[in-house]
Amino acid sequence: MLNQSHATVPVRQYWGQPLPGDAANSALLSGHPELIATEFTYGRDECIFGEGEPSEYVYQVVRGAVRSYRLLNDGRRQIGAFHLAGDIFGLESGPNHRLTAEAIVETTVRMVKRRSLEAAAKSDVVVACSCGR
Repeated sequence: MLNQSHATVPVRQYWGQPLPGDAANSALLSGHPELIATEFTYGRDECIFGEGEPSEYVYQVVRGAVRSYRLLNDGRRQIGAFHLAGDIFGLESGPNHRLTAEAIVETTVRMVKRRSLEAAAKSDVVVACSCGR
């Protein structure tokens, strides 16, 4: 079941503090108060986004774990990556997601609009370099 948190807050309040697992990613957007993040909680095996859907948001795992995968013709899943607390995912080079992302356990993710992140990357070399990794 999808639950949106009640508060929408500037990303810098969250991402300005180091998170366990990846301090470089967690500080990615610090100092950019115009970027707004929204948190959602997904239940176990709930889809966050699907393969081929428009990639309008970039995500960061706050709590829990996410798997990204492609469904093969024979029904098997080809795992692309596992994402843990602090990891950023969903940043695509094209307009659509190449993989499906799904919560492995109850998971909270933070979302920021891709366009906002791209605008911040144009004015901040640290953000630009971090997004290009």
